[in-house]
Amino acid sequence: MMRRLSLLLLCASLVAPSASAAGAEDAIRAANARLKEIILSGKADAITTDFYAPGAILMPPDTPKVTGTESIQKLWNGLAALGKVTLDVSTDSVQEQGDTAIEVGVWTLAIETPGSSIPMRDKGKYVVIWKLQKDGNWRATHDIWNSDNPPPMPGK
Repeated sequence: MMRRLSLLLLCASLVAPSASAAGAEDAIRAANARLKEIILSGKADAITTDFYAPGAILMPPDTPKVTGTESIQKLWNGLAALGKVTLDVSTDSVQEQGDTAIEVGVWTLAIETPGSSIPMRDKGKYVVIWKLQKDGNWRATHDIWNSDNPPPMPGK
């Protein structure tokens, strides 16, 4: 009987999700909600303390990689300066291995620019690598995203 119970517990532990995996996914979803709040506020300076880890690397579409606190703030503040920005991110999956998690998802973006009655819209996909920090928070260390839309055609 004891042997059967031990075997059952072993099997259950192999198929049950770990508490830390659920914790990483919950923390990442909360960080994404905070990202949306930061972008909506129009003041993206908090993005480097509330979302990205020190030394984070961003790889936005059609531009060189972005590194360093000031460059990351400049990128996101530049987006916010275009007008009212709405960003939604939706996590498809989170895979955790120790203190690292890989998130894959999709995003939508709308920017209402002053003087334009039609918002600019875009959508795409992303991959973010997260690291568990010494303070117990998950922070993005690598962030790459690209659009599902074709690039604009050059003027004729």
